[in-house]
Order: sequence, then C-alpha cells, then structure tokens
Amino acid sequence: MKSLNVLVKRNIKCYLREKSNILYSLLTIIITIGLYILFMSKLYTEDTQRDLEPLGVTNFQWLSDSVMLSGLIPILSITVSLVVLGIIITDKESKITMDFMVAPVNRSVWMLSYIISSIIICAVASFGMVILSDIYLFIVSGYALSFMQLLKIFGIIVLSLIFGNMFMLFILSFVKTSNALGGVGAIVGTLQGFISGCYMPFGLFPKGVYYTLYSLPFAQMSSLIRSVYLENVQTVMNLNAESLPYIEAWKNLFGVNLIYESWTMPIWLMIVNILGFTLIFGLISAYRFIKMKNK
Repeated sequence: MKSLNVLVKRNIKCYLREKSNILYSLLTIIITIGLYILFMSKLYTEDTQRDLEPLGVTNFQWLSDSVMLSGLIPILSITVSLVVLGIIITDKESKITMDFMVAPVNRSVWMLSYIISSIIICAVASFGMVILSDIYLFIVSGYALSFMQLLKIFGIIVLSLIFGNMFMLFILSFVKTSNALGGVGAIVGTLQGFISGCYMPFGLFPKGVYYTLYSLPFAQMSSLIRSVYLENVQTVMNLNAESLPYIEAWKNLFGVNLIYESWTMPIWLMIVNILGFTLIFGLISAYRFIKMKNK
C-alpha cells in the first residue's frame, strides 16, 4: 500500500510539473468554449428566443449555456486521462518502467498507480468544472443546481471517469512513442468535441452518423449529465403547455434525449451500455499490458 501511495504521488507530480500537460488536457475545452462564445451561443439562442419569447418564456441563455457546459464535463474524463496515462509512454521511452520491473514492487501495483493518479486528476478537473459551471449559471439565471442534482452529476462523473480511463488505457496499449501519443491526442481531442455534441448538435448529423454516435458511451454520458442539468427547465424558463413541445424538440436536437425513430433510450440502458464498454476496454487493456510485460 505504501508503494502504491508513493507511485500515485509521483505520477501526479509528473503531470503537474509540466505546465504543458495541463494545457493539453484542457485544450479541447478551451477551444470549445472559445467557439461557443464567438459563434455558437448567439446562433443557438436567437432562434429559440424568437419562437418562444412571445409565449412568455425566459432565460434562453441559461438553456444554451447549460447544454454546452454540461456537455464539456464528460470530455474531461477523456482528454485529462489521455495526458495523465500518457506518462506510461514517457516512462517506457526513458526506461523508467525497466526500473519498476526489477524493483521489489508487484507489477500490477505500478500499473494501478497510473490509473489511480489519472482518476484523481480527472475527478478534480470534472468536479471543478461542475462547480464553476454552477456558479456561472447562477449568475446568468439566478438558479443553481440542487443538492440532489449535484449528487446525480457526481455519480455520472464517477461512471465517466472509470470509462474514460479504461478507454484511454486501451488506446495507449497500441501507442509506442511520445510522438505517436501527440498524434493520438490531436485526433481524440477533435473527435471528442463532435461525438459529445459540443461542436455540432446531434440532430444535425445524417441519420446513420447520429444513430452510430448515440449508441456509443460518449454521447450517452453527455446525455445523462445534460438531462440532470435541465431537470428544472420548466421552472427556470417559465414554460407552459404551449412552449413545452419546443423545448422537447430542442432537447432532441442537442442529444439530451437519444431517440431512435420513435423510441427514446432509457437511462438504465445508457448506464448498462457504458458499464459494458468499460468492462470490455478494461479486460482488453489488461490482457495487452500483461502480454507486453511478458515479452
């Protein structure tokens, strides 16, 4: 246990020592927020406001901001874990892993230390994002997330952290060099913005692409968190029977509801699907790393 604690602290220090690591971890978030402020915020808000303002609906900015900010939270579990777990690759290149292998420490301990370090850093980043977004949304609308909403969000974050780390561990099992790691980071960061529905609403994708994305854990994690953020939409926006269908259509467009034809994917199925993918990626990753260590 002492060895594990020492290795976890060492990995966290390695991550924090290089300021570029923090920048790369948050780059997708920074770019997405920048694009949202410059272009997407006005675009998403204007049409909804034009249609619903005559019906007495308010807080349009809150709706748009809630969907965008909540969609960023699952991205952190991917982008941050990529950088933190990337320490595995740099340790291999610098032959540090060779030292671990001859040290009186079980091999599974130092591999577990990478995962725990990544989960800790991802958790701090994700929970921090929730707190900052809640403060911002309170300033914008006067409404903050309730205690029960926060509990639900934290539970979803834990689920996304475990999935994100198992997924990135799977990806990194194929990566051999730091140069290749940089390429993977660029690809993952770009794709994550699309498959989480932050760069473009899900409803604007062709049907085949939409159905593919909505069957993957990335879209489902975004849907779970967004649905919690919008639980009080009727109260916050002063919706009535006439305006409610507009908001439901808006939810469908932005992937809050994941719909196949007339069937909406239930929450329990999303959770089961995410857990299933997590187990698959975890088992494959364990097999590949054990195979590499035995070579």
